[in-house]
Amino acid sequence: MADRLAASLRFYPKPKEDQSQPDILIRAREDEASPPPLQQQTVLQSEHKSALTCKLLTVTACEALESDSRTVSQPIADAPLTPKDCQPLKSGYPPVMPLVRRQKLWPAVKRSLVVKRAHGVDISTLASRIARAEPVRCLPAMRRYYWSGCLTVVWDGSERMAPYFADYQALLNQLLTGRGSDGLTLLNVDSVPGQVMGCRPPKTGGSVSQAAKPAAGGGNVLILSDLGALSASSHAARQWQAYARSIRRAGGRVVAWVPHSPRQVEAETARLIKIYCLDSVGNLQPQTGRLRTVEQRETEHRRMCHLREQLLVRTAFCVRVEMPLLRAVRVLRPDTAVEPGLEGLVWSYRPVVRASEVSRPLAADYQAGYRALFRGLPVEEQQAALDCVLNIHDWQGRSTGVLETLIWESHVNGIAANSRRERVVDARAWIAAFRAARRAQGNTRELAEFAQDVLSRNWGDAVFQKLQSPWLSELWASSGLTEIPVGLLSSDLDRVGVSDDGRQSYRLVQVGSRLWLWPETEPLPNLAVSMLNVPRIFKSVEVATNAPFSRRRFQPNGERLPILEQVADQTCDLIHDGKRYHLSHLQRPAWAGRFGRDRCGIFAELLLTTENCTAAQSFRWIEPGTFLVGSPEDEPERRENEGPQHLVTISRGFWLADTACTQALWLAVMGNNPSKFNDEPNRPVERVSWNDVQAFLEKLQMLLPGDEADLPSEAEWEYACRAGTTTPFSFGANIAPAQVNYQGELPYAGGEPGEYRHRTVPVKTLPANPWGLYEMHGNVGEWCKDGRREYGAAAQIDPLGPSGQDRPRVIRGGSWYSDARWSRSAHRHANLPVSALFILGFRLCLRSIGPGQAAGGPAGSPGRASGASPDAPGEADTERDGLADKLAAIFKPDPKPKRRS
Repeated sequence: MADRLAASLRFYPKPKEDQSQPDILIRAREDEASPPPLQQQTVLQSEHKSALTCKLLTVTACEALESDSRTVSQPIADAPLTPKDCQPLKSGYPPVMPLVRRQKLWPAVKRSLVVKRAHGVDISTLASRIARAEPVRCLPAMRRYYWSGCLTVVWDGSERMAPYFADYQALLNQLLTGRGSDGLTLLNVDSVPGQVMGCRPPKTGGSVSQAAKPAAGGGNVLILSDLGALSASSHAARQWQAYARSIRRAGGRVVAWVPHSPRQVEAETARLIKIYCLDSVGNLQPQTGRLRTVEQRETEHRRMCHLREQLLVRTAFCVRVEMPLLRAVRVLRPDTAVEPGLEGLVWSYRPVVRASEVSRPLAADYQAGYRALFRGLPVEEQQAALDCVLNIHDWQGRSTGVLETLIWESHVNGIAANSRRERVVDARAWIAAFRAARRAQGNTRELAEFAQDVLSRNWGDAVFQKLQSPWLSELWASSGLTEIPVGLLSSDLDRVGVSDDGRQSYRLVQVGSRLWLWPETEPLPNLAVSMLNVPRIFKSVEVATNAPFSRRRFQPNGERLPILEQVADQTCDLIHDGKRYHLSHLQRPAWAGRFGRDRCGIFAELLLTTENCTAAQSFRWIEPGTFLVGSPEDEPERRENEGPQHLVTISRGFWLADTACTQALWLAVMGNNPSKFNDEPNRPVERVSWNDVQAFLEKLQMLLPGDEADLPSEAEWEYACRAGTTTPFSFGANIAPAQVNYQGELPYAGGEPGEYRHRTVPVKTLPANPWGLYEMHGNVGEWCKDGRREYGAAAQIDPLGPSGQDRPRVIRGGSWYSDARWSRSAHRHANLPVSALFILGFRLCLRSIGPGQAAGGPAGSPGRASGASPDAPGEADTERDGLADKLAAIFKPDPKPKRRS
C-alpha cells in the first residue's frame, strides 16, 4: 500500500547501494511537454508552473538561546527551608466577614417571619389616651408576634450560592435558636424549587420532590436563594414565581432573603414574594422590585457582568481565591462593595475560573488576559489588592503568599513594587531557601506534587514564568511533567535536568509521517530520512510545535522517541545544548526541475536554457547549525590566521551549488568563456575575478525571481566544506589525488606523493563530501562573499568580514596548482576583487527572500556578530598571498572575449 501511494505521488525509494539515486525524488509530471528553449525570465517561470508541488521537512534556521534580560536575579540561599519557614504567619483561621452583622440581621429576619395577632386590650395605650383627654372611639388592642405553626425553609444549594453558605448557615442557626425546630422542614434545592436534592427531617412516604409542594392549609415558606436574579437566563426566575403562586393559592406566605442588592429584584417576583436583601443598601426592608421589562433585566445583567470583570482583574494574581478572600476584595471599591451578588457571579463563572470546592482562581487559559488588565490598574488599587490578599493568606502556609507576591511583582510597575519591597524581598528569600532545600533533598513525591500544583495554577502566565524562569525551570524539572509551560526560558530548562552522564547518541529521523529521535545503534527502516545537521548527542531535548502550540521535553532513555506525529501539517523548534533549531517545510523552488532528498540531504536541480546554451546546476540545501571555525593549534601546517578556533552559528539555511560553477553555466548566463582549460564545458570556469562573478550573479538573478543569487560567506563556505567533520579535510586527516585535485607531488603532513594533473578536472570527477558537495577541496580556488576577518575566541553568529568595494576577498579550497595544505578546510587567503587567475573560480548559492529577510546578508540575514561593520578592517587588507603573487607575475590573463551578439 505504501509503495503504491509513493508511486502515485512520484516518490521513489532509493536503492541502498547507489548513492547517486535519491531517496525521495519529486519531478515534473510525465504528461508535461518538454519546455521550449528559454529566452528570458518569463520562460524560466513557466517551465515548472505545472510541476508537482511538494515540501520537505528540514532545518531552516538555528539560533543561540539567550536569557531574557528582564529575568529577576535569583540566587540560591546557603541555608535550606526549615519546617518553621513553611508555617503560616498567623495562627488560627481568618475572620469571616458576614454580609450583614448578626446583631442587625436577626431582628429583621424575625420580623419577616412572625405573624401579628390581637391579644386583649392594650391597657397602657388606653390610659395614655385618657390622660391626654383624647376621645376613645375604640379600645386599642394588644398585638403579639407569633411564629407560624409550620415553616418550610427552601435553601438553594446551587453553585452560584456557594459564597453565601456561611451567611445562610448563620441565619438558619439563629432561626433554630429563636424559634426551635418544631414544625420546621428544610429543603435543599438546586437552583430551582423543582430540583430537590435533600430534605430534613427525611420525607416519609412519597418522593423527596413532593416535599417542595405546598401543604394543605398553607404555611410560611422561607427561601434562601437569589430567585434566579443572578442567572443569565430568566428560566429560574419564572420557576420561582410559579412556585410562589402555588404557595399563595394554598393560603401560605412566602418570604425570601436574597444575596444581592435591590437593583437585581424583579417587580413581578417582589409582588409574589416578600423579598429582603442581605446588604446594607436595602436597609433590611421588603423590596418592591426595580426590573419590570426584559430590556431592564438584560441591561442590569450586563452591568453586573462588567463589575464581575473588574473583580476578576483585582484577584488575577491570586493562586487561591476562597470565599472569604473574594468578599474581602469585593468591598475594596465602592461600586463593587454594594453588590454582594458579584461573589456568586464570579464563583460560577466557568470555565474562566477553575472548578474547585474551596477555591476559584482564574483558569490557566484566562490568566494572561486578566493579569495584563491588572497591570493597567492604578498603583493604589494594586497595592490595596496585595495587602488584602496577603491579609487573608497569612493565615495559611507561606508558599501561597510567596507565590502571589511574586506574581503580583511580575505584573506591576517599579513604583508599586518598591512600595511593597519588604514583602517582595521576603518572598525572594523564601524561594532562594526553597531552591537550596530542593538541591539538598533531591526530587521527592511531595516535591513533584507541589511542583505540579504551582505550575498548573500559573500555566497560562508567560510573563510571570519568564521573570521567574530560573527557579520555575528547576521546579518543572522536579514535577515529572513532559509538557512545558509557555513562558519558561529554554536557556534555563537546558541547565536543569539530567547530567552529562546521561548523554546518548541519537539521530533525528523522519519515518513516514512521524519524526523520531532514533538511537544511533539501531538500523534505520526503509524510506527513513535524517536531518543531517542537527547534533546527534542529546542529554535531553525540547520540542515546541506551532499548530497547535505545545512544548514538550524528551529525555532519551535508549528507546525510540516519537516527537512529532504529523510532519506534513506541523513545524517545530528543537532546543538542545543551548541552540534552537527551527524545522519547517522547504517548498520546491520555482526554478527546480528535480527536487528531492537522498542520503546527503535535500537537493534541487536548475536547468537553464538561454540563447547561448543549455546548462544544468544541482544545489544542496545547507541546513543551519553551529560548528567550530578554524584549525586547532596542533594541526600540521596550519597558519596563524586560522585561529583561535571559535564557535560560529549559521542561522539560516541556503542553497549551495554542489559543484563549482561550470563553464557551461557561465556561458549560458554571460555568453562567453574566459577559462584557460576550455576543452570541456563541465570543467569549472576559471580566470574570473570577484567583480566578474558579481556581474554573473546580477544576470542570473534576473532569471531567478524570488531567490537571491549570491556567494557564500567565508564562514558559510567552511561550514559546508567541513560537512560536520573536524579533521583537516572532510575526507579525514589526509588526502590523496584520487580524492582531491591538487599538486600531488607536494603532499600534506608527510603523506605519499601522487599524481599531479596540471589542470582542472570536470566537476563531479572526484568524490563528494558527506553533504554531497563535490571538489570543495582543490580543483579551483573559490571566491567568497566577504573579506577576511580577524578571528577571536568569542562565539559568532553569521559573521562577515570587511566588504568595502576594493577590499580583498577571501578565496577558499586550494586549487589544482597548490600543494595539499592549501586545500584544508581551515586554510584561508584573500586577493583583490579584480584578480582573475586560472586557479580562481566560484561556487554560487541561492537564498530565498522572505518576509523580514534582506538580500545580501548570510543566509538572507543582515545581522552580524558583535555589531561588526561590513567595512570593518580585516586582517592584512593589502596583503596578497604568496601563491597569487607568484602566479600574477608569471601569467597574464587573456583579455576576456566579447559577448556574442
